[in-house]
Amino acid sequence: MKVFVSCVSKKHGNIVANIFNINDTNLQETFNEWQRQTKGGNPSENVYKGTQWELVKKINNKVKTYVVSAGYGIIDLTTPIVPYSITFSDAYKENKPILVPKFGLSQKETNKKWFNMFGDFSNLWEGNETYIFTVNPIYLNVLDLPKKDNIIILNNYSLGRLAKWLGTGANNLCVKFAEYIVNNHPNLSGNKELKSIVEDLDSKYGQDLYQKRKKIDDDFIINWIKESKTLKQLRDKGYSCSSQRFKKLNTKI
Repeated sequence: MKVFVSCVSKKHGNIVANIFNINDTNLQETFNEWQRQTKGGNPSENVYKGTQWELVKKINNKVKTYVVSAGYGIIDLTTPIVPYSITFSDAYKENKPILVPKFGLSQKETNKKWFNMFGDFSNLWEGNETYIFTVNPIYLNVLDLPKKDNIIILNNYSLGRLAKWLGTGANNLCVKFAEYIVNNHPNLSGNKELKSIVEDLDSKYGQDLYQKRKKIDDDFIINWIKESKTLKQLRDKGYSCSSQRFKKLNTKI
């Protein structure tokens, strides 16, 4: 079994390579300069940081784990890297300055072309063992994975109802579930078997991540406040009320 994860944005130390600061005239020159700036460093295990990265390190203690990176292609936890800023993901406004420069292409086309410059990594998932990908969809686009039963893409599974049981939020859900698989199903054969496992877990432990709350009018909230009850107590009873609304109505009493 092998596990593939997306790189994480948080790193230890000052940023050494930042794509925003490279102003070459075409993609190839930009890539050449990027490689010059990202030589050397420390093992990636000691550079990335954060809650998700701690989960990744636990997984790597059990099975070989690889990181899909906009800065390095695909690396493992021993690969030397420097703290860097570059991403394939345009999902957030704050990411815009550190996207790979497009030079007239679409962002998706640019990402794929940039990733291919690092080399061909397909040999990492060409065997018959089980490969688990927690990689987010934008990073998956650069991989061109074949559709095989032993290639598992966790984003294709509805895992949201297992978040509370796993003790994690939505952001770390796939990595946390990969840890569960590694610890409890190390001989997992592929998607057919995993589908049955997920269905069984959902029937036993599945809960909606967010509780559907009951709507109430202002008079109900005012009477609640008059009884010296708190907003937390109101929500614990399954009622819907924002803190702003509660404070506003409280000033009217």
